[in-house]
Amino acid sequence: MTKSNSMSPQKSKRGKRSSASTVQSVRTRASTHPISGRMENVLSELKSNLEEQEYLIISEDNHCTTDMLSEAEKTMLIATRAKQIDTTGMTYIDPKLYNLDNAADIAEMEFEMGLCPFKVRRCLSNLPICEIIDPNRSVR
Repeated sequence: MTKSNSMSPQKSKRGKRSSASTVQSVRTRASTHPISGRMENVLSELKSNLEEQEYLIISEDNHCTTDMLSEAEKTMLIATRAKQIDTTGMTYIDPKLYNLDNAADIAEMEFEMGLCPFKVRRCLSNLPICEIIDPNRSVR
């Protein structure tokens, strides 16, 4: 009795082709998936720009993550803006108009009105890829 090589495209017990033909069909399905076009754009940006900078910054049109801000990102934005307002006193809204007296409330109102001057940088796992998210255009 001879052992059959698991990598050869022989028919398995169930009558389906194994190995090479399966890999080919998975590649074909992946190339026709709607997200694959965006990922190809991201990979081409990565290849062309990686030598020039430490991280590749993905444009807003090609980003891979969700448009929603996490609670941690929202909290970080409001806290950083409140500290900035506390230090400089410069605001994008009139606090007297909304009866606001502390920096945290002013920063939260600016965020809710879409006047946040900061952007969020999301790094993708252990890849040298970052996305810049505009909190004023994100889903709340």
